[in-house]
Amino acid sequence: MEHPEYTIIRHPWQEKSVISYKEAGHTRLIISEKPSVGQSIAKVAGASSRHDGYLEGSGWIVSWCIGHLVDLAPPDAYDSRYSRWNIHDLPIIPKEWQYQVLPATRKQYEVLAALMEDPRVDSIVAATDAGREGEAIFRLVYHQCGCTKPVRRLWISSMEESAIREGLDNLKDSSILNSRSKLYIGSLKGEVE
Repeated sequence: MEHPEYTIIRHPWQEKSVISYKEAGHTRLIISEKPSVGQSIAKVAGASSRHDGYLEGSGWIVSWCIGHLVDLAPPDAYDSRYSRWNIHDLPIIPKEWQYQVLPATRKQYEVLAALMEDPRVDSIVAATDAGREGEAIFRLVYHQCGCTKPVRRLWISSMEESAIREGLDNLKDSSILNSRSKLYIGSLKGEVE
């Protein structure tokens, strides 16, 4: 089966066909919300070579967040006086919001940052959950890494191979979810919808 950007290939040793990214020398990075989802997507994409924090193959690199990797910085990041709670300091509304990489998941954040900087990677596929929170998980990591590579959205409602294959074959323009991520990130900051 041919598609403008992909070709479906079947190797004799594989039970199922895989999707191979066509453009030679180019690689797309898929970022899912959690490892189990990333592994399911990688299986369909043909990314079977295991590395520390990601899978690679057939022109795809598939990696994952482990839930939230980046979150709002605590109040004392803005001013040391906020390290102790005082009702007279409320509300604390910074002019510019700061974010931090969570210590418990720093290693996976560093894997994603290195992959986003990898010169082989020409674009990113956001494969986190398509709701507000999933979109925000992706966007916070993408922005914290300072990535500017183009983003597409994998939109699937099932983890069945056929649904993943169809989703990879019909990646969406990421701008369709910009408002969702802004709403969720706004709710983290205490902004009202």
